[in-house]
This record gives sequence, structure tokens and C-alpha cells, in this order.
Amino acid sequence: VLIINSLDGTVSCDTRKLGMSYLTGQFSLPELNAVIFVGKGSKARDKKNVTVFYDFSTNSVLWEQEYSLEGFVLPTVIDKDNLIATGTKGYSIISTKTGEVKYKKEIKFKDEAEAPKMVFNNDRSVVYFVNKKFGNAYKISDGSLVWRESIDTGDPATHVFVDDRGVYIAEPKTINLFDYNTGEPKWGKNGIKLFDPLVNYVFTASGLGVQMGEDGKYSLNLLNYETGKPLIKKALKLKAPAVDLRMVSKGLLYRTSLELNILDAESGEPSFAKSIKFTAPVISIDKGD
Repeated sequence: VLIINSLDGTVSCDTRKLGMSYLTGQFSLPELNAVIFVGKGSKARDKKNVTVFYDFSTNSVLWEQEYSLEGFVLPTVIDKDNLIATGTKGYSIISTKTGEVKYKKEIKFKDEAEAPKMVFNNDRSVVYFVNKKFGNAYKISDGSLVWRESIDTGDPATHVFVDDRGVYIAEPKTINLFDYNTGEPKWGKNGIKLFDPLVNYVFTASGLGVQMGEDGKYSLNLLNYETGKPLIKKALKLKAPAVDLRMVSKGLLYRTSLELNILDAESGEPSFAKSIKFTAPVISIDKGD
């Protein structure tokens, strides 16, 4: 693999010169201005798995370790000193400075054929995993459990996301909010019913904006952060999926391939009597009121 500097066209990195005979994985780490290569070494090392951390700030190898991250999902930067590599049987915390594996944590996921969904709390001291019907939280420092008991999401989770209030887990027909520290559900044991699967979401001052849809039918609503209950009695129906959701002063702006309008959080109705129609695809909308 050759990595070319886009500014002057020079070769920043050539994996052949790093002594790698072939690659089985490549992971970009823009936060660290680096890339990780996974593969086999050449010559005397050709039977060994090699993981190489290449630093673009110095255009040199910062470290090389004889282990493989093959089979792991994208390694994620926790902070300047630590990476987390997640697989179907657990995760590893790796030093960004030396490549040393600080510890490995084995987790018995319900489905080992599928990598878990992963999110962090705000200060990235805790990692949350959701895999099919399993969910739990672990301290980054030592891998110890944060939640006393794992949660059973009922159905396979489709979306996992966080904000200051906790961890949101959406299933095909429900959504719930779980306490960061205890894993207790805040929106009732069974969560809030969704009429269609969650497609997209956005945090707004009025509530959690949710787009739902299935079989070509889509709708928008706002959920109360405290209770999870819909703020709009009758969800706004859309003729096409919203490709852009954002909060503006008048409400929740939504843009589909066909139209643009603003959902008024108070009335539950579109702000414009007639939506702005599009005769051609719109790539983006500039900020403004």
C-alpha cells in the first residue's frame, strides 16, 4: 500500500519498505495523525502476524508488535495514550505509544458472529457494549463492570447513542434510555413503543427528534427527554426519508429528496403551509435561520 501526500504528491508511506509482505487490514486514526497496518512480515517474519503503527507527523514507524488485530472492528482512540480494539469475544486496551496490550477483557456476548455496538460516556472513562440482547458497561481503567447486571434489550438493538442523560438503545419497535451508572431504564421497563423502526435521530432543545420508517413509509416525532413519551400526538408523515435533520429557531428542520419544511414542536404541524419543493437533488443547506 502506498499513501500519497495530497499536498505535494510525495509518498508518505510504502508498506513494502516497512517489511510487510501483505496486508490483512488497515485502520486510519486521524485523531493521532496515524495509521495502523495489520498483516504478515517479510523474510524471516513472514509467518508471523504483525501490527504496525505508522506516525505521519514523523513519517516513521512508532511501534511494531507481533500480534494481529485481524477480526477486530475499527480500533478506536480513547485518548492520546489508549486505543480500544473490539472483537466478537471482548476487547483489548492498547497503548498508543508502544503498542503494548494493557489488558484484555473477555465478554460472553449473546451473538459472537456479530461485533457489538460500542459507545462511551462523556469523559470516555466507561465503555458501553450492546450485542443483540445483551448490554453492559465497563471501566476503561481496569475492565471492571459498572452495571451490576447486564441488560436484556428484548430484541436486537438497531441504534445505540449517548448524551448527558444516559445511553439510548433502540430496538426495531421500541426505544429506551438507560442510566449511565446503573443501567436502570428511565423510560419504563419495556421502553417507548415506536410505530416503525428508528431511522435517524437528532438532539434538540425541545426533545429527541426521531425519524421512523419502514417499507417506504416515514414519519417524524419528538420524544420527551424525561419520560420518552411523544410530544406530538400524531407523528408527521413524510413521503421520503429525511436526509437532513437539524434544530432551528422555529423547530425541527427536515429535508427529504422531495421537500423541505420545519416541524413546529408546539403544534406538531409543518411551519410552512407549503413545503419547499425540489426539482433536483439538494446536496446541502447552509446554516441560518
